[in-house]
Amino acid sequence: MADLVQRLSKKRNVEKEKEKDMEKGQKHIDQLSNLLDSIICHILSFLPTKLSVATSTLSKRWKHLWTAVPVLSFSSAEFIGTLGSFVDSIVLEDLVVERILDNGILDMVINVASLKRLNLKNYEANDHGILISAPLLERIELSQKNFNVLNFQIDSSSLVEAIIDIHVTCEPIEEFANLEFLSLSEYALYGMAFHEFHNLVCLETTTSCANWDDLEELLHGSNNLKTVVYHIEVPILHRGHNCDKSFSKTVPVCVSASLKALKLTGFINQNCNWTFIQYMLKNAKFLEEVKIRTSSMLKKRRSHIRNMLNCPRASTECQIRFFLDLTSEEYRFRLKFSAFWFCKCSCL
Repeated sequence: MADLVQRLSKKRNVEKEKEKDMEKGQKHIDQLSNLLDSIICHILSFLPTKLSVATSTLSKRWKHLWTAVPVLSFSSAEFIGTLGSFVDSIVLEDLVVERILDNGILDMVINVASLKRLNLKNYEANDHGILISAPLLERIELSQKNFNVLNFQIDSSSLVEAIIDIHVTCEPIEEFANLEFLSLSEYALYGMAFHEFHNLVCLETTTSCANWDDLEELLHGSNNLKTVVYHIEVPILHRGHNCDKSFSKTVPVCVSASLKALKLTGFINQNCNWTFIQYMLKNAKFLEEVKIRTSSMLKKRRSHIRNMLNCPRASTECQIRFFLDLTSEEYRFRLKFSAFWFCKCSCL
């Protein structure tokens, strides 16, 4: 009997050891190797390039996998000197250049035949130039408010989208003529030389009534414009004071003949705000929709809606919709109100 118990105990111990070995083996199973190369490359695209390249030492299969990763991400200054070696790549389509300091740079030159999307962020070289040669470029984004461009040249006939947040003080850029979407900050709109935008269908701008002359000039050159997104900025000098700014009597062709949608954000009870909306409603014959986002208090909102509905409209199809941004006071009130009802319901 004792021998039987001993044998069963020994067998049980052997089975436990086997189970432990199996568990250890499962922990070390290489799940990544079962994935397709395309999936592995997609995962590597979220890593810094330095780590992506380091995976080449894992095995023979991984040796060249990193070369198929579609994204290159460098954060060290040691790569700047050899930037051209991969910028000349025939497969580079997206390029993001972030944080360029003013270290004796005269002009920034980008020459990439395959490039389709370019983003320059936090570029701190002032009074310099940007020279871009990218025949396939479709989208460009430039963002830095304290950056003044004296020489801006783009060699690309395929450019259709531009987001500009820099001060450009040079001749009109011919390649912008084919744009379909254009976004301009107040800093970019001020003093920028414009020409005609025959293909422009959507304009987005952040500005105040101080730049209405520039905005009106832009509208006059965009005869096929269908959508205007206007983020309203209120000059400090206007706060609490009346504003007598107005538009000229010559209505832009796009306003009277093609504009269908108008979106406003930051609308408050200022004379210039009412002047703008009344001008658009009065002259936009084909306007279908007006969306207004305001953060005014509830009582003032109701007044805004009544005044807006009483404005003469050139388009009988136009619908006006308000979207409300809560003020800090309203937000705190709603939090207190929600907490009150939560406590009350919990006590029931």
